[in-house]
Amino acid sequence: EMLSLSKVNKGLMYLGLLVSLFFVVLVNFSAIWIVLAISAFLFILYEVFSVEDESTASTTTFKDKLKNVKMVPLFVLVLSIVFYFGASTFGLFLAKTLKTESVEIRPSFTTTMEIARNTLRTSPLFGSGPNTFVKEWSAFKPNDIVSTAFWNTDFPSGVGIIPTFAVTTGVMGTLGWFVFLGFIVYLGFKSIFVKIEDKTMKYFLVSSFFTTLLLWMVNFIYVPSTSLFILTFFFTGLFLASVYASGIITVTSRQFNTNPRLGFVSSLIMVASLVAVVGLGYGLYKSSVSLWYFQKSSFALNTGNDTKLSEAYMLKAIVAVPNDVYYRSLSEIYLVKLNEVLAQDSTKVKQEEVQAQFNAGLTSAITAGVSAKDRDPSNYLNWVSLGRVYDAVSIPQLNITGAYESAQVAYIEALKLNPKNPGIFMLLARLSANRNDLNQARNYVQQAIQIKSNYLDAYFLLSQIEVSTNNIKGAIQSVSAAAVIDPTNPAIAFQLGLLKYNNRDWDGAIEALEKAVTMTPDYANAKFFLGLSYEATGQREKAIKQFEDLSVSNPDSAEVKTILENLKAGKSIFTDAANAKPEKGKELP
Repeated sequence: EMLSLSKVNKGLMYLGLLVSLFFVVLVNFSAIWIVLAISAFLFILYEVFSVEDESTASTTTFKDKLKNVKMVPLFVLVLSIVFYFGASTFGLFLAKTLKTESVEIRPSFTTTMEIARNTLRTSPLFGSGPNTFVKEWSAFKPNDIVSTAFWNTDFPSGVGIIPTFAVTTGVMGTLGWFVFLGFIVYLGFKSIFVKIEDKTMKYFLVSSFFTTLLLWMVNFIYVPSTSLFILTFFFTGLFLASVYASGIITVTSRQFNTNPRLGFVSSLIMVASLVAVVGLGYGLYKSSVSLWYFQKSSFALNTGNDTKLSEAYMLKAIVAVPNDVYYRSLSEIYLVKLNEVLAQDSTKVKQEEVQAQFNAGLTSAITAGVSAKDRDPSNYLNWVSLGRVYDAVSIPQLNITGAYESAQVAYIEALKLNPKNPGIFMLLARLSANRNDLNQARNYVQQAIQIKSNYLDAYFLLSQIEVSTNNIKGAIQSVSAAAVIDPTNPAIAFQLGLLKYNNRDWDGAIEALEKAVTMTPDYANAKFFLGLSYEATGQREKAIKQFEDLSVSNPDSAEVKTILENLKAGKSIFTDAANAKPEKGKELP
């Protein structure tokens, strides 16, 4: 709009615009449409109110000013509005057609501000500290988030990078951002209306300001990638350079070498700044190296199951930067190695050698877990990691003194830091169940259910505990009461059906499980036990239908395949099956 271009260059510009808008449509991210609409609207206002000839400004009508508006920003504005309000129709249709659908979940602005409010109660001036949003999220996340699929998701930042700073840097950091951004906006709107004869300089000034404004809005409503964050500061610098080059602000020159004291102080500041920049650069280099080793370690473990190579890479990552995340990952590697030690063929390896390998691996795993906790004792994940190490060796058969108590202490410390996470209660419950302390396990499970009423794993474990204590009728009564309170909860219907299946009440199990499947048609575990209940009542065709559905949704399940073959062959349902009593298994089928 502001440069005189040849037809070829202008054609390339239009092509670039269309390709860019196509990808924005493809992404179909509502926040970007808002930012584009605001930017286009502000540019239209600029075109309306900018004055090219001051001598005719007083006689120019508003209708004449509207003629200054070009079609391109108007087109972008209309397109942004259409796709923002029609995101579920136009954008979704295109995404489905090209198979580019994606869902991005992040805390809302309201949630981010609520976490900031709770954080500032205890740390008003400087917040919780850099990169600590995830800790505040664990402590203050909304109660209703626990009922969603993201109950165990630890968000490292809020809705946008600048609102996140309200949590991590407090009032002082927030004021710093407001002063900085306020200065940029004030200087921008002041500068773009200044009359400048040089059209190229005018173009740089206006375009760099509107690009800077757009990018800072993105940073406010979103957490950008590193490249986008760098671009934001690049265009901010370009805008300030354009203001300077245009002569809009007054420039003052000072000579530091005329005053010895001033020269000494300025030289000291410059040297300190240089050292700081070099130190920061070296730190970033070390962080990059450690991250590279960390990724290599994860790849070696997850794809090649090579624990030795994975351990070597992780140790190199720790040498570069002793991050608590790396220590946590190292402890997981050692747990895998412990399982490898226990899985060795006893006929080929001496018992004394296995014992030595196990003791060495256990010591390494505990050391890594303790190191993670020591690096950051305020991160609940470090306590969970340490607890998992002790938990893995707390079973009575291994007879390791203090393992159970140490795991319990670690999990309780994690719970103090993340009290709204029902998964930690489940870790405590399973720990108690492994020690056959079923009353304590039941108590932990019930606390998990109290926090997350639709927690499927908790209901399944509770049913196992009740079955183990021969209190199935009492369990049925309590779950029936829960089903009355929340009749639309498929997890409760499943739990009721499972308990009735354990009680050999096939008709009652069918009624409850059919209800669960009706509410959630792809409820695989409910369909599994519904099929078993149909077979128990002689309704083999219905049972076959359930397992045929499961064979489609779970094609890799050997258990489903075996049961379906038995049903079609007229055999007993668990003939040649690996598990003849799935209701008593440690995990859902």
